[in-house]
Amino acid sequence: MIRICKICGKKFEKASSVVKQGGGKFCSNKCKFIGMRTQITRICESCGKEFKIDPSKLKRGWGRFCSNSCRVLIMVGSLAPRYKGGWTDKCGYHIMYINGVETKAHRHVMATHLRRKLTNTEIVHHIDGDPQNNKIENLQLMTQPEHIRLHLKDDSKYKIFECPVCYKEFKRCLSKLTTKTPCCSVECSRGVHYIKTHGTFTCCQCGKIFERYLSHVVTINSCCSISCAVKYRRQREKKQLEVNQL
Repeated sequence: MIRICKICGKKFEKASSVVKQGGGKFCSNKCKFIGMRTQITRICESCGKEFKIDPSKLKRGWGRFCSNSCRVLIMVGSLAPRYKGGWTDKCGYHIMYINGVETKAHRHVMATHLRRKLTNTEIVHHIDGDPQNNKIENLQLMTQPEHIRLHLKDDSKYKIFECPVCYKEFKRCLSKLTTKTPCCSVECSRGVHYIKTHGTFTCCQCGKIFERYLSHVVTINSCCSISCAVKYRRQREKKQLEVNQL
């Protein structure tokens, strides 16, 4: 007997005895599995699109969004269920989500007060030095050069150091120190790294003084080049033969 599948509409043959028993509704097990599922129609909270979902997934809290991309758009920032008003970064500034974008609280307060967006060259300065005090009376708008000059006048946050390479005196902010012995420039810091990782040796063959990575030194009797190493090895082999002959 020729039947039509309820899912895909494909024509297929089925025995009449099976049809009398209530079978012959689907052309394959795949279509049968789809037809036996009782799905519920839901509306996505993000894009408004209709989609179907199993009742078992609804019991587990699913069924709010049609896809992961829609879920990420809604469940990020202030709309997330565990959002607690932001967090504090390592510099002490309060970070919060504004329209799904990470924003520093003091910059948002100043932008709201001025009723415009702040540019990248504008800096919001805390007058009392407390990064958690984001009241508009405690905030001051200035440019980046003005902000640098203002902090250079405050000697409590800066300390005078002597460069270990060029012995030059310089000022450095205490909050930005990464080592106990800072350098005045990138070139000097590279020089400190070179001194720590290199050592001075004397070639055991020609007597030449040379520098080499400490991790590359395998033996105490180091040579400055491959040719010196080969000559030194041959001399040792000759001496060993002479000792063996005696």
